[in-house]
Amino acid sequence: MSRNLRRWVEIGVFGGRSLIPPAAALQQSSEAIYGNETWRTDIATEPATNQVNDDWWKKVDLNGSSLGFYDS
Repeated sequence: MSRNLRRWVEIGVFGGRSLIPPAAALQQSSEAIYGNETWRTDIATEPATNQVNDDWWKKVDLNGSSLGFYDS
């Protein structure tokens, strides 16, 4: 990771755990850190990948994941 890094963008944060380490590492030097997630099963399964993967995403509590992310 560059010592001159000022911004971090992560697409698809899901529960947010992967966003925490860069946020901690950059808290003193970055201007901003952004995480993007839709928390929508219709988007997570479009386009379809395979039945096992799509079935898993359809069962995930994305609303609960989003609430846990915002509570962190």
